[in-house]
Amino acid sequence: MSCSTPTTTSGPCVQCIHPLEYIFELAHQGTLGVNNKSLFEEGLDRILDKGIVTTNCNMCCPSCEGIYALASVETMMKLYEGLGFTISAAVPASPQFSGDYNYYINNDSPCCSNVFASIETWLDKYASEIGLTPLAAVPALNSTFTPSLSSKELMTCCNGFNECMDDLICWVTAGRFAAESIDRLQDKGVIEYGGIYNNCSKTDNLVLCKLVDLLDKYLGETANINRRSYIVDRILDKGITISCSDNGEIVIGSVETWLKYGEQMGLTESAAVPALGQTTTTTTVL
Repeated sequence: MSCSTPTTTSGPCVQCIHPLEYIFELAHQGTLGVNNKSLFEEGLDRILDKGIVTTNCNMCCPSCEGIYALASVETMMKLYEGLGFTISAAVPASPQFSGDYNYYINNDSPCCSNVFASIETWLDKYASEIGLTPLAAVPALNSTFTPSLSSKELMTCCNGFNECMDDLICWVTAGRFAAESIDRLQDKGVIEYGGIYNNCSKTDNLVLCKLVDLLDKYLGETANINRRSYIVDRILDKGITISCSDNGEIVIGSVETWLKYGEQMGLTESAAVPALGQTTTTTTVL
């Protein structure tokens, strides 16, 4: 069995390896010679559940606040709570993310969040949690609610997300009208926070489009509509989280797995509370 090495050069610039492409290829390598696509999905599950911390020599990094995440609304709210973006996680304020590496392009990406969901899902599971509705604003007024990201960064922005959602819907429905599949996506909701910056092309920030391309490459030929919906459900329910650290590592995992890492590294709300009777020293890792 021979393993392919991703191309790392393209024209005058250095072409970094996309983290999604990296984990999909790992899952593919684990099923070579086995004619069973469900094993590929299980392999992807295991990679996300275990998570990966690896030396970052040539991986692409997030473009917003040092972290990228894609998940269903419910799963993303768990990440947002851990990072201190929600009202329930308002005290104490979580550590600020920072990062000074070549891939960081915050100036070109002033807003980082995009959402696709039914009105009910948006109101009940998203807007109320981050203080966008009057009902949610009442407890916020009586607390020290200070999101660690500015409202500008939590605003939605026009960066091609809608076009990528169209591609995802088209893939899930196999190019046919399938009302039930679309309903499921609306009710589940999709949130994408940030992008992945490629030195050679800013269009590669559209990670959701990259996900659709990879789904089609590795699973599109054999998956019917029901299977496609199931695969996307699994990915969104687990979530995909990617972060780069200043000490030269990249971390990839499901939302739950990344939160365990973030807590140990002092990046989440629960880790922000100092141990009783101890003096703490803050170390910036992102």
